[in-house]
Amino acid sequence: LPIWIGGGGERRTLRMAARYADGWNVPYIGPDRFRHLNGVLDAWCAKEGRDPSTIGRTVNLRFNLVADRGRVEDMEASVREQWVAASWSAEFAQAFTTTCSGGVSKGAYAGFNLAAHVGDSKAAVARNRDMLGQRLGVQSVQWLNQVHGTVCLRSDLTTTPAPLEADAAWTEQPGVVLAVLTADCLPVVFCRRHGGAIAIAHAGWRGLVAGVLRNVLHALPGECGDYLAWIGPAIGVDAYQVGEEVADGVREMDDAGVRPDRYLSPNNAQTGKYQLDLAGLATQQLFYLGVAEVSCERICSYGDRRFYSYRREGITGRMATVVWLADAEAPLR
Repeated sequence: LPIWIGGGGERRTLRMAARYADGWNVPYIGPDRFRHLNGVLDAWCAKEGRDPSTIGRTVNLRFNLVADRGRVEDMEASVREQWVAASWSAEFAQAFTTTCSGGVSKGAYAGFNLAAHVGDSKAAVARNRDMLGQRLGVQSVQWLNQVHGTVCLRSDLTTTPAPLEADAAWTEQPGVVLAVLTADCLPVVFCRRHGGAIAIAHAGWRGLVAGVLRNVLHALPGECGDYLAWIGPAIGVDAYQVGEEVADGVREMDDAGVRPDRYLSPNNAQTGKYQLDLAGLATQQLFYLGVAEVSCERICSYGDRRFYSYRREGITGRMATVVWLADAEAPLR
């Protein structure tokens, strides 16, 4: 029979057992579902500050297993409820930004870190990404090797699963989940108003000034006015202090219709320092480029500790913002 390790009584928050002795009609749960259930358990333990080793779980997959499905769903909901769903009018795409909640990463990356390049354990990141895929109901996500550049690449079901060297990606194919990683920079998501195409971009100040959003719109099929955009959680103006180098770069933006000085406020306490409204600047640029509708979440990743923040912590994890076509049949589980 399956072996139980640790825990007991009320501490068994995820119950799995094989009740052959009692003659129960127990459904079979295969290895994929088992890994998913253990991932849910780990995420819940991380959120509640519990040690997974103190909670009973089976370690034998050869026998039928039964799970308390209602409890599993409650655990998933408790983690997922903190994720930020895109507040836009798009009917043909779904998008959200994760938080630190859940996950198996430890130390400076504690929680649901999804970045493999920040020094976190490769095993922890792989487990977190697997948990994300399980919750999305997909086998893979299109990740990017982000370099604060302007390259936007197309992704489809034939694209290599390895990360693309780019800061933006787009697709017309259902079943493709696009993602960017952030910890203060802007995650910007696009959807064609009448469906059929989506895109996502990672935009720090360098990428924004250099034109990453413009390149996304140039890559997408159709006119800019066909698209809606959503800007997810990112560092807010009150927390984003920059120096003359950044200020000069922002002032040199070559979009004639954009007035960057509107989004640079001198810091009265420090000469040569400014507060940069990165989301406001991106919003104006998108409208200037012709995007039909821009929704901005205005949640500050620096001030809101649900999110990782490079400016706040230095060494830290990354959230993921993901988008997929609504007909991709990839609902959150």
